[in-house]
Amino acid sequence: MKEVLLVVDVQNDVVRNAWNKKQVIQHIAQLVKKAREKHVPVFWVQHEDEYLVKNTDGWQIIDELKPSIHEKRFYKKWGDAFIDTGLQEVLEEQKIETIVLVGAQSEWCIRNTMQGA
Repeated sequence: MKEVLLVVDVQNDVVRNAWNKKQVIQHIAQLVKKAREKHVPVFWVQHEDEYLVKNTDGWQIIDELKPSIHEKRFYKKWGDAFIDTGLQEVLEEQKIETIVLVGAQSEWCIRNTMQGA
């Protein structure tokens, strides 16, 4: 069974005032490290809207979780990372059967992406 770690919206302005931020980031970092060690693909999703302007500091993924240059990135404008991003096509192309989903704002983008999957 081929799987992927999908890391959603761990961007500076999204997590700046997050509850239990340090511990959450540590957990995500551990998952990213384990995925890389096991050669599980890690995909990164970044949200963009009028508040999270692409290529600004607030839009960037936090320093503690820098994607590798070999890891895929997807950019979204909706809560669901499957809408207008090409994510679905890449998952199908790579025959991914299982998504391990982590990230910020579980009440919004995580839930929407989970339902989209």
